Amino acid sequence: MAGRPRQRPVSSLVGTNQPDVINTSRTVEIARSWPKTIGILAAGIGLSWCSLDIALHWSPQVRSGSFIEFAGYFGLVFFPAGILAGLFGAIRFRGPLVTLSPEGFRDRRQARSTIPWTAIAEVRLVRIHRRKIIQLKLDPGFTGPLRKGIASMLAGGVLGSFKGIYIASFELAISFAELEALVLAYHRDHRPKS
Repeated sequence: MAGRPRQRPVSSLVGTNQPDVINTSRTVEIARSWPKTIGILAAGIGLSWCSLDIALHWSPQVRSGSFIEFAGYFGLVFFPAGILAGLFGAIRFRGPLVTLSPEGFRDRRQARSTIPWTAIAEVRLVRIHRRKIIQLKLDPGFTGPLRKGIASMLAGGVLGSFKGIYIASFELAISFAELEALVLAYHRDHRPKS
């Protein structure tokens, strides 16, 4: 029975985490990591349960009117909403989540089609609460194929004055080091030369 060809792991495509030796002439598709996604959803369920425990005073340590009680009610709304958003994303975005090619970059969760490297002015690497994130600063004149929520966040800036796309590897089938090496190499080789 002929099936889909098995996708090679990105680490075999990268070969190394050094952006100087990555072949950027081909397209790399990065899939969702189902174990990571299920782990995130399970954590959300656990935190929802803890919030319910706090909000309903099942624990005798929680006093009425305390900040902890407020946090329980907040978590009772926040965590189930995150679970639903995660399930919706897992169902909606099948196939590769991130694509890097000589033409551009695409994160299906944030853009309807490929964003050309010429529209990406800068790549920044940041840490937010021990979480590593890649920020792609878009050219101010870029009016490309971003999803509605992302486009409105760009207009006002998120996490300070940086206006761009944020990419983390927590749902992806590769490590952050591999994602970082790929993005840096593709941006270096395909951005407009000054």
